[in-house]
Amino acid sequence: GKGGGPPAPGVKDWLNVRSGTVVDRDVTGKDAFDWYMVPHHALQGTARASHYHVLSNDAKLSADKLQRFTFDLCHVYGRATKIVSRPAHVYYAHLAAFNGPFYSSDFRDTAGADWCEVGSVGSHGSSQSATCGALHPSLADTIYYA
Repeated sequence: GKGGGPPAPGVKDWLNVRSGTVVDRDVTGKDAFDWYMVPHHALQGTARASHYHVLSNDAKLSADKLQRFTFDLCHVYGRATKIVSRPAHVYYAHLAAFNGPFYSSDFRDTAGADWCEVGSVGSHGSSQSATCGALHPSLADTIYYA
């Protein structure tokens, strides 16, 4: 039952679908290449399916292979120890979009200090600070995932 208790007498308990469940007919678009998938286990509450739309299939993968590939990508997110609900690159793109402004040279934090200045104060009042230098040209095309 909901809330973690046992179901009421005579009431069948509702369970989540199994990890990897795919629905690709009856509730999907007639002319679209789309599907719903629940790749993860619900840790608490109800597992929610994600709706996938194929915009371009350059690799010419079958629906089953593309769905399996998408499912497999939900297992490789480096910041989680369990299967996640969306492919890893979706989470990485979200992190990059969130962290992007911090890499701008004109970024200022809310206190007005330069984002690249780092400072710390020791337990005896001693302080250290460092200022970041210019980005090395070999790192200009590198993506860093925090």
